[in-house]
Amino acid sequence: MTEQQRYRLLLGGAFLFLLLAYGLAFGKTWDLYQETQQLDQQRSSAGRAWQEIEQYQQQLQQLEAQQGPGRFDPNDLFQSVTAFCQEHQLAIQSMPESAQYQEQDLVILHHTIQVQGAFVPMVQLLYALEQEQQLGRVVSVAFSAKRNNRTRTRELTATIALQNIQKQPASNIE
Repeated sequence: MTEQQRYRLLLGGAFLFLLLAYGLAFGKTWDLYQETQQLDQQRSSAGRAWQEIEQYQQQLQQLEAQQGPGRFDPNDLFQSVTAFCQEHQLAIQSMPESAQYQEQDLVILHHTIQVQGAFVPMVQLLYALEQEQQLGRVVSVAFSAKRNNRTRTRELTATIALQNIQKQPASNIE
């Protein structure tokens, strides 16, 4: 064997040794190193998650303190609906007193409003009550068209069910 052949054989053997060493020892070590890096990142993000949870709880408490337990007033609802109906040529058919239900420490107020008029202003009323003025959540709407025999026209009526859910003040909890 010539020196050049020995040199090539030595290089090939060294290359095979490096491949074997990487596969048996260094590769596993490198994989474990990367896994520990990922676990460290997850652990640090978990520590930050607790801080974020505490921060969100504080924000929630501040919002609840600002909102207060008696934020909703049925008179506000009546005034708002009356003003909207006058402005958009809707007629209030009925608006009985709110029904009140109690569930543990929550009070559920159920309001029924019946208006008559054109369809688009009725939908605008729904949007104004729930989204703009945030006077409650619209839980159902029933539209009905009836023929008025006296005027021989069709009249559109909407029955709107609106709900408010409030925490009962601490002094009233049983």
